[in-house]
Amino acid sequence: MKKFALVVDESGSKGYSRKKGNDANAFGIMCGYLIEDDYVDAVRIGFSKLLSPVANTINNDKLHITDLVPEQQEYARKIICEKFSDVGVIWFYSAIYQQGFYESVHNRGGDKKNQRGELLHAELFYHLLVKVLDYIAKTEDREISISIISDTVDEKTLKEFEKKISDYVNVITGKKNEYKYTQYDKDTGTCSKFTMVSEVIADNGTLLDVLDLKFSFEDSSLTFVADILSNMAYYYIKGNIKKDSNIKLNSLSAIDKHPLKDFVIGCYDDEKEDFMRLFDVVHRK
Repeated sequence: MKKFALVVDESGSKGYSRKKGNDANAFGIMCGYLIEDDYVDAVRIGFSKLLSPVANTINNDKLHITDLVPEQQEYARKIICEKFSDVGVIWFYSAIYQQGFYESVHNRGGDKKNQRGELLHAELFYHLLVKVLDYIAKTEDREISISIISDTVDEKTLKEFEKKISDYVNVITGKKNEYKYTQYDKDTGTCSKFTMVSEVIADNGTLLDVLDLKFSFEDSSLTFVADILSNMAYYYIKGNIKKDSNIKLNSLSAIDKHPLKDFVIGCYDDEKEDFMRLFDVVHRK
């Protein structure tokens, strides 16, 4: 079994879809970088040493890039970009417009099923995981374990994560999804219960035989680096939105000028067909 660690963090909007918001350009983003599980401890120690000049207590206290003074922020971004470029660390991100998310949930009645609506934070994680698994599924490994490392999230949010990805995990591992629903017949005054079963059968070898996902939470150099990534990506996308308010958040154009643009996975070229476009279509403005 091939084992990975996916370290994630988010920036921007991430709340429930009950509120549309007033800013058409407001968006949320989640970033993650992928490393082989065997190297997690070494990478944690390495990042701690690199970032010690600006965060000597990083292993004990929760720290965000925005907690630092501008000079320290610049140092942290520069040193991480240099390390990612030197080693070739790949990273991923998912981004969604807040109003686009509200509209997509509202149009399919998701806000009626749940009084709070749906959680953008969970949708961001779902989109990110799809990109990561699409990348991994193209390798020869058919049995995959991913430890998802994040700073602390509450139990309610974690359940939203797990609920959101459950159907997709079943799809990519070739398992069945069951959906139970009740139908009322107004003519007879009776209710009937149904179970719908769906299953995807692939003949192209892209499905995984085993997918083991587990969550762990820590405030360390690992999660601080994910925070730096998400903050940087948010900054560059926000700047590019100012230049083009119709920009597609998950396209390469959205992160134009980003120093780690060449190492991002899961973004699409505006000039080419790519199924990753669907993320921007579903939650378009």
